Amino acid sequence: EMVAAVSKIMRNQDLIYVASKCEVVTQFRNTIGLKGHLSTRLQPNHPTDDVLGISASILDGLMYGNGDAV
Repeated sequence: EMVAAVSKIMRNQDLIYVASKCEVVTQFRNTIGLKGHLSTRLQPNHPTDDVLGISASILDGLMYGNGDAV
């Protein structure tokens, strides 16, 4: 609750500054969270869990140059 309260009174620049001090690095098949690197993860979702819809979402993300750990 305290974090939520503090984040409501902080400006965007303050939130970015605080977040830049936190370092979270995860590794599976690739490494996400390295300093100086922009990392993204595809998390496709479809309202009816249609395989073609999920595949289209993944393909769209890959065409934008985004990666995935799966």
